[in-house]
Amino acid sequence: IAKSEKEGRELWALRDAVSEYGRVLGPIVSFDISFPIGEIGGVVAAIEARLAKRWPDIVALSYGHIGDSNLHVVTNRPAGEADPDRAVGEIVYGIVREFEGSVSAEHGIGTLKLDYLAYTRSPAEIALMRTLKRAIDPKNIMNPGKVLPAA
Repeated sequence: IAKSEKEGRELWALRDAVSEYGRVLGPIVSFDISFPIGEIGGVVAAIEARLAKRWPDIVALSYGHIGDSNLHVVTNRPAGEADPDRAVGEIVYGIVREFEGSVSAEHGIGTLKLDYLAYTRSPAEIALMRTLKRAIDPKNIMNPGKVLPAA
């Protein structure tokens, strides 16, 4: 909690600096994941340790709106990987599955997280999602091919 107006401005400047990550780190890989609040410290430690074990020079930054269980993780893209986003994603989303979190906290599934939805949602839950989608959008005109993996 800021103790002065100056400290308040400094806190907001730090929060707003998120948009500078790419400039400072170069190309980045980012995640919007969610866990019970009490698990977040362990999750951050696990993510940092496993990423560093694979890529000792990786930079992993964690921040978010922890009060609503939302965790953002940003890393630089590790060199020497054919598909660095996928390589980092396998580790981060594996931890999401292990800690029973969610692959998306606030930014949705879209197309980038389709392969990982089943990490934290059961086949029955995904089937229910498809049923609801068909009921709401029988002509499949709203975001076709997004949110749900192909049946």
